[in-house]
Amino acid sequence: MNLTHTLGNLHHRLRNISNVEALSRFIQVSGNECCERLAYYGMSSNLVLYFKHRLHQHSATASRNNLNWSGTCYITPLIGAFIADSYLGRYRTIAVFSIIYVIGMSLLTMSASIPGLRPTCYSKDDCRATDAESAVFFLALYIVALGTGGIKPCVSSFGADQFDEDDEVEKKHKSSFFNWFYFVINIGALIASSVLVWVQENVSWGLGFGIPAVAMGIAVISFFSGTRLYRNQKPGGSPLTRLAQVMVSAFRKYNVPVPLDRTQLYETADAESNIKGSRKLDHTEDLKFFDKAAVVTQTQQAKDSAVNPWRLCTVTQVEELKGIIRLLPIWATGITFSAVYSQMGSLFVLQGETLDASMGPHFEIPSASLSIFDTLSVIIWIPIYDRIIVPTTRRYTGHKNGLTQLQRMGVGLVISILAMLAAGTLELIRLDIVKRNNFYDYDHIPMSIFWQIPQYFLIGCGEVFFFVGQMEFFYMEAPDAMRSLCSALALTTVALGNYASSLLVTIVTKVSTKHGRLGWIPDNLNRGHLHYFFLSLAILSVVNLGAFLVISKWYTYKRPVGTLRLANLPQLWPPVQHSIKGPKGVAGEENPNDPDSTDSTNKIKMVRKRYEPPKTGWEWFKSINYDKYFDKIGAGKRHYLFWKQFGKGLMYTYALAGACWWYNETSPLGWWSLKVQPKEEQELAHLYERREFPYPGDKEAMDEFITKGGMIGTAIGPKGIPELDKDSFNFHKELQDKKLNQEAQKLWLRMRNEVISELHQKGLEIE
Repeated sequence: MNLTHTLGNLHHRLRNISNVEALSRFIQVSGNECCERLAYYGMSSNLVLYFKHRLHQHSATASRNNLNWSGTCYITPLIGAFIADSYLGRYRTIAVFSIIYVIGMSLLTMSASIPGLRPTCYSKDDCRATDAESAVFFLALYIVALGTGGIKPCVSSFGADQFDEDDEVEKKHKSSFFNWFYFVINIGALIASSVLVWVQENVSWGLGFGIPAVAMGIAVISFFSGTRLYRNQKPGGSPLTRLAQVMVSAFRKYNVPVPLDRTQLYETADAESNIKGSRKLDHTEDLKFFDKAAVVTQTQQAKDSAVNPWRLCTVTQVEELKGIIRLLPIWATGITFSAVYSQMGSLFVLQGETLDASMGPHFEIPSASLSIFDTLSVIIWIPIYDRIIVPTTRRYTGHKNGLTQLQRMGVGLVISILAMLAAGTLELIRLDIVKRNNFYDYDHIPMSIFWQIPQYFLIGCGEVFFFVGQMEFFYMEAPDAMRSLCSALALTTVALGNYASSLLVTIVTKVSTKHGRLGWIPDNLNRGHLHYFFLSLAILSVVNLGAFLVISKWYTYKRPVGTLRLANLPQLWPPVQHSIKGPKGVAGEENPNDPDSTDSTNKIKMVRKRYEPPKTGWEWFKSINYDKYFDKIGAGKRHYLFWKQFGKGLMYTYALAGACWWYNETSPLGWWSLKVQPKEEQELAHLYERREFPYPGDKEAMDEFITKGGMIGTAIGPKGIPELDKDSFNFHKELQDKKLNQEAQKLWLRMRNEVISELHQKGLEIE
């Protein structure tokens, strides 16, 4: 009993250490992705309005540019995934592309805040951007797209790699990891959809882009700080080369029959696969043509030289190609769901701009901020799914995860249909109000924007089922050495969904505007038929659901052989060593001939003495096991890493808050403030921009600019020499002078009234 109890305690201690390591790794990886999503959604949530109001683009053009950029952000992961699986590995790829991401965010912030790079505005919604200013902005956007391409496909797979598949407890937690990983992503999206959108519309776009840039920089530092804890999978070489080898070898042997005995197909004799970072895969019966690549011909048997991979491939290589081919139909069905999902950043926002966005008499919610309800839906549904739906469905299905990944994705497709029907129904009701009250030329109709909540909430619910299920499905079904590539493949459905939606908008606009008609999606949606577009997407989603059900029925799951071995972690503490040996290997008995058994550091104390001398107060005080009590309050040694990361997060938070406070107090740009600008300050700021950085079409401002010498901040002296323009317009000075004049006017009026009152009391009549 004592031996069993001691070993149980030892195992419990090791388990606690392992759990703390896993928790710390999860915090580091998911924290980096949380900040990356904060930065991404901080741009994408309101980007269509930046295109429309700052770059002066039409509604259809703004929507198309927004969708194209979003699509690119989900195409570039193919580049990052290929680099990760082939050369750098996931950790190094995340590190390199995170730095690229920060560079792009910094340039984006400068393009929206620095005079000469940002568009010139004459009023809040009347801005003009030169070709150079637009080029800088789009360059920054697509650098960010490249950066996210290296992070997004690797981070979910890298996080899942931190769980040991040999350990049943960690293997069980891996399934929940994808749920909570997506939960953390949406925490970042929640902040972006609420705080950042409000800052962009009410404070400044520069600050709205600057905050996520700082957050991303902090995330990179935090990610690097956990380097020694990560479990890294070695890159297995170019996956595209291996796939090409199988196809070339199979076509070379197109007339060679496949043996009925599948054990005759070529495979390495070793227990492990010859592909680094990959397990062997068992043979499957479908797609038999590619089995020809693993058939050993008589010519190859006669040769003793090394195997030519372009003529003979292993069964594992063949199964890698089969696995990718089997994933493609499932992948294709995600495009339509992503097209539905992309409406939140485009047409839902434009629809919301026509509704009443007021919350009380003094506050209006930006239409782009309504995506917060999608995020809240995800945050609500993930715990419900993980804690309620999974245990409940497990009783009926017998599956350890309640629903299989394919069943989960199917439920998400059904919910996407309901979301489009909800959006179309709302648009029908809105147009009916416009028609009955003749509100065709009104910017906002008296219908609350919160009627959009159901469609956002349904899409969030669909995400929990489809996107999380898809993420887990592609990770589990992907070949071990191609998991980043398959994660990127899953992300391309979002890209193609954006492109498909953009293409659909283009086709609908072209067809519906024939013969001089306004079309379904005009600039004034009160005169359009947006509900036709939503109904079209709903019908397309129904067809897509039918195709998904047929494909899922015939899907064959992969069959890995053995366990996956990852790089060992550096030890946080020295490993616990123990030796329990006897003369014949009997546990608990000391072997005097074995030097290890007499080592006091390696021997476990088995029997407690019956008699111990009485202890003094000081000895008793020293004998107390403080670690046990510290553990109860969460301050023990095993909690060290948690509190270390918590302290770092707290330090970064206070540093960011302090930097924002300092910047608000000392910034030379008064309008770049955390406080909402008064209307008079906004007007003076626009006047300042007009005088100092005139738009070529503004003749009056250009004449004044040329008179000053045509150089910013300079004037031409009598001899034609540029001189400092000491008398140029000073925004701060004019604002201070205006406030001083107002105070002086108030003081003069008060003194005048007092004098007149005194004269009236003395009987003098003064007009």
